[in-house]
Amino acid sequence: MDYGKINEEIKKMVSDKRYLHSLGVVETAMKLAVLYGCDPEKTMYAAISHDCAKSLDREAMLGIARENDLVFDEITLYETQLMHGPVGRLVARKEFGIEDEEVLS
Repeated sequence: MDYGKINEEIKKMVSDKRYLHSLGVVETAMKLAVLYGCDPEKTMYAAISHDCAKSLDREAMLGIARENDLVFDEITLYETQLMHGPVGRLVARKEFGIEDEEVLS
């Protein structure tokens, strides 16, 4: 994993507003990592990539879900924005090479 490369990819994948949000999440998460004794490197990767699927449309998220045998409940299928977390986990693994389960979760 290379934080700089992931950061650049995230910047391309999401809107400017969402990217600034993600940078804010990194800043806050790092403070919380210190406070709670979490691994700062894992925290940084999880924080920057947490919304990597947020800008995908419903069909793209459903396609990724189907390709990976990810099944959604009725509520998630109705409220598309709930899909971005589980789909983001798959995107982070495939696109950024993140394999650490703590980071992905």
